[in-house]
Amino acid sequence: MDAKRVACHLGISPRSVYDLFARSGLSLAETILSRRLEACRAALVDPAQARRTIADLALDLGFSDISRFNRHYKARYGETPRETRTRMPRREHGTQLDQR
Repeated sequence: MDAKRVACHLGISPRSVYDLFARSGLSLAETILSRRLEACRAALVDPAQARRTIADLALDLGFSDISRFNRHYKARYGETPRETRTRMPRREHGTQLDQR
């Protein structure tokens, strides 16, 4: 995802994309990173995604470098992706297990 693709999708120039984001106070890159991190966090706590690796989730959601993903995730949420996933209730086949 980059300004050229966003511009093409919206039917405006890349410069206009940058101008719109500049007015909002966030850059295009910051907005894309934020949305990707939010999507990854949602996937990490989604029971339907529990069998997928963290790396697979991050790659599918637009991160090409797992180390970069881990650094940004921890900076944003104060914990690693693994810590987020570990805090999830244990589930098997979409149902909660008894955790006595």
